[in-house]
This record gives sequence, C-alpha cells and structure tokens, in this order.
Amino acid sequence: MEPNDNRAEADEMNIQERREMKENKPRRGNKKLLPRRDKQVLQTAAEEYEKEKAFLV
Repeated sequence: MEPNDNRAEADEMNIQERREMKENKPRRGNKKLLPRRDKQVLQTAAEEYEKEKAFLV
C-alpha cells in the first residue's frame, strides 16, 4: 500500500482548486460568480457578436 501517492495527488488537486478559486474570486461589487461553463458560453457569444458586427459594417 502506498497512501503517500494518493496523498500527493490529493494535495495537487487541492492546490489546483485553490489556485482556480483565487483566479475566479469575484470583484468586490460582484456577488454572484459565474460557473466556468457560463463564462465559456458568454465568451463564445461575444466572439460571434463581434464577427456579426464586423460583417454588418
């Protein structure tokens, strides 16, 4: 049995989760934090909007 291997893996996961939480920290006025998937959807929508806008001009 090697519990240390799992421990190291779990620590790595926690470090990554903590890092993500730090990056995703909401701004002071922003109480509601969007899940990553919603951010991705908004990003895609924004890109499509920019393409459409450029096409129309």
